[in-house]
Amino acid sequence: MKFFVVAALAGVAVSGAVSGCATITRGGDDAVRFVADGVPEARMVTSHGFSCVTPCTLEVPRDRSFEAVFTAPDGSVRRVSAVSDYSKEGVGAHAGNLLLGGIGGLVVDGVTGANKDIFPNPVVAEFDAPELRAPDVNAAMRAPSRIDPDPVGPGPQAGS
Repeated sequence: MKFFVVAALAGVAVSGAVSGCATITRGGDDAVRFVADGVPEARMVTSHGFSCVTPCTLEVPRDRSFEAVFTAPDGSVRRVSAVSDYSKEGVGAHAGNLLLGGIGGLVVDGVTGANKDIFPNPVVAEFDAPELRAPDVNAAMRAPSRIDPDPVGPGPQAGS
């Protein structure tokens, strides 16, 4: 009888200890939706290797920022950055460790990224607008020179 009481109390203590853990309540992955505006089915690949045909939803690690590359059937490409950052929900679940989970839960949540979310969500590629690109500053250096090597012209001619 004494064993059952101790086992029941231990079970209650363990369930209370992990109930505040964001890793238990939220998990280490975030369901992120990918949409290509203006294109019915674009191929999307993330910088960490996940891929799908849009519109789609994938489970991606909460603790890793990434770039999503969308390719339309006509070959046009759009790139969108997504950032892993702390969220209200994640921090709230993480804070539960202070009350119930202790130091171990804080460490586990920090390692798994369960206290973070991916922003923006959904990740949207705008194919309706032209893609904006930074100017190629090295293009001017590769272009042939238009500077006249002898801007003064020939010097005085002998006998003139």
